[in-house]
Amino acid sequence: MDILLMIVLTAAFYMFYPWLCVVAFKKQFTKEEAKKMALWNSIIVGCICFIVTALLYDPTAWNIMPALLYYYINSFIWVKKDKDNSSEMSLKIKKFSTKKKKVEEQLDDSKSDAQHDMDQKYDDLVKLKDLLDKKIITQEEFEKEKKKILK
Repeated sequence: MDILLMIVLTAAFYMFYPWLCVVAFKKQFTKEEAKKMALWNSIIVGCICFIVTALLYDPTAWNIMPALLYYYINSFIWVKKDKDNSSEMSLKIKKFSTKKKKVEEQLDDSKSDAQHDMDQKYDDLVKLKDLLDKKIITQEEFEKEKKKILK
């Protein structure tokens, strides 16, 4: 019965401050904040438990394991879940969308440059053909200029 009482008291001591912050003061912790809060809580409560154990029993009767256990428990359960995860995910999606948009713009730019080059070549060939049809240039000159344009 004493062991069960000690387990319940230990849990209450280690979880009182985080519970007070979250439930009573309505504080929400990010992952990093929860780890920091849990660390300091475990250090302070662990020191208090060590002093009480040393005064009432034997200093060697105190164990660090509850402090480590409740550090992990408190840093896990008191993290704001929905907003933190969704904001991280939305930030990743936003970064991905930005990168995708930049790549698409680069592709569009290269396509428009290639299209512009093709349009220019077509216009030059039409003008060259027009000169040939009007007999302003010879067939030989036409072929020579056509090769230059199509390079």
